[in-house]
Amino acid sequence: MRALHFCFALDAVLGAAFLRAYREHRSLPADELRAGAELYGALQERNVWTYRSVYLDGNPAPRAFMRPPPYRPFPELWREAGLR
Repeated sequence: MRALHFCFALDAVLGAAFLRAYREHRSLPADELRAGAELYGALQERNVWTYRSVYLDGNPAPRAFMRPPPYRPFPELWREAGLR
């Protein structure tokens, strides 16, 4: 999920190619992928590490993971990507 999110920005074409290649080596049923997306989304929604590191600890490196406004929740982005 992290690779689909950060490396491919949930791009439908790139993500589908990644999933096809992944599934050539490992089983990944659609229900497990969906459960993984739900868990990842819930964890991302509650993750403050990036902001804490940048704004409180003065570490500029994680800023690369901060998306520009407007904020859109991961579950919404996942649905729109249509990856299965």
